[in-house]
Amino acid sequence: MHHHVFSPETLIQVFTRLEMRVLNVVIERPFHIIGVVRKSEVAVVGSVEGHNIAFMSESADWRRYDPLARLEQ
Repeated sequence: MHHHVFSPETLIQVFTRLEMRVLNVVIERPFHIIGVVRKSEVAVVGSVEGHNIAFMSESADWRRYDPLARLEQ
């Protein structure tokens, strides 16, 4: 899937809405936000959202490597 978004949070929300389980999020210069996902095979209400919420947290791994965040500081 190729889609244009301007923040990793938006990408994670799109995947969650599509019931896709986020496996990893990577930010690459200059303008790439890459999400590795898997389509959820089991339709358990809230299971994908519960899993993906970890990628939205302030301690999510992708945030440590976000080159744009360093520019804001």
